[in-house]
Amino acid sequence: MEKIEDKIDSIVSKLQKVLENNKSLQKEIVSMKTKLDSETTKNNDLQNKLKQLEQKLKEGNAGAEIGISDKERVHIKRKIKDYITDIDGFLDKLAV
Repeated sequence: MEKIEDKIDSIVSKLQKVLENNKSLQKEIVSMKTKLDSETTKNNDLQNKLKQLEQKLKEGNAGAEIGISDKERVHIKRKIKDYITDIDGFLDKLAV
């Protein structure tokens, strides 16, 4: 009978080790999920910042960040539009 009790004790001991390992792994999973959530939030924040900067660049607000006033930016845009109109006119004349 002693052998059966020894086997049962061995099985119980192994089962306790498995349960302890499982508990430890569960804690590690929770920690990793927390880190993943944190990194995902940081990534989303950086993506949003990138989109905002791209939008500012598209709108021509990048000039404001380098010290160009709104009035100067409008003037520059108007000049560029005038140049484009002139170039389009020349191209039309050349196409004829």
